[in-house]
Amino acid sequence: MPANRIGSAHFTLAQLKVMQECITIFVFTIIAWLMFQQVPRWNNIVSFLLIAAAVYFTFNFEK
Repeated sequence: MPANRIGSAHFTLAQLKVMQECITIFVFTIIAWLMFQQVPRWNNIVSFLLIAAAVYFTFNFEK
């Protein structure tokens, strides 16, 4: 992936992967909501919070 070569100068590969997954899920959710009227349910919200926790732990406790 080209972004890994560029981004790895500033972030670790784990951080880049977590960022990629978070952005992908966020964009997918917005598209599903706007285009297909799929409103996120409570279990989706809990999943998003767990992903946000993964972002927090990946970026704050990396050496």
